[in-house]
Amino acid sequence: MPSQTSTLDGLITQLQQQFGPQAAQRAACLPCQQPATGIPFGLSALDKILPEGLPRGQVSELSGAPAVGARTLAFHAIAQTHVQGTLACYLDVGQTFAGAAAIACGVDLGRLVVARPQGAREAAQLLGMLLARQATGLLVIDSLPQLLALPTGIATVQALGRHLPRRLKEAGCALLVLNSAPLHLAPGGERSFPAAWASYTALRLGLAHAGWIGAGSRIGGRLLRVAVRRPPFDHDAHVCTLALRYPLLGGRL
Repeated sequence: MPSQTSTLDGLITQLQQQFGPQAAQRAACLPCQQPATGIPFGLSALDKILPEGLPRGQVSELSGAPAVGARTLAFHAIAQTHVQGTLACYLDVGQTFAGAAAIACGVDLGRLVVARPQGAREAAQLLGMLLARQATGLLVIDSLPQLLALPTGIATVQALGRHLPRRLKEAGCALLVLNSAPLHLAPGGERSFPAAWASYTALRLGLAHAGWIGAGSRIGGRLLRVAVRRPPFDHDAHVCTLALRYPLLGGRL
């Protein structure tokens, strides 16, 4: 009596001969792909109220006053992208990327692409190219007001809205947009998302300073209040407070 192994091999061979080599194979030979998950922040208080993390294929917004801590949270998300085994890209519109601060948040600089576009159209081209490669788990735009303030920035951002949803979903990539630059950087003081982006904005995280953490006679960190809202964004927010400690006493992230 033939063994199950020989019977299975014979069945696979017969199917491949009739329908082609791609028609059948042992399940053990197939790659074990895990379902795409969101990207956490690696900060327990925030991950508790946002267990799904930053959703892939959609847009999330970090907004607040200048220097409130948006970049710090973005760096934490990038670090978790690396933990998941994927690359990240940082679109540094204002050319303010700080490598030391990123390292302090756990970012692997060797797995992070920092792109510095020279204009709005170049920024759009860079985004398109990165998404087309489908090799990036997280894209960070720093920042929306600075992008809008560039020549043709408003028109470019509106045009992006027609293509980003499909490209984000195809790439399985999360897009995190920082919206915390000074008001004067955007024409008319506009800080809100373009209307074309509203339908695929999945999260809005509002940031507010909630106090300082002392370290002797110096400042050792800050308390950050985070309000998380989901569509349709008119419901009460889920709120948590984070204790963000600075890697160097007296320094600020």
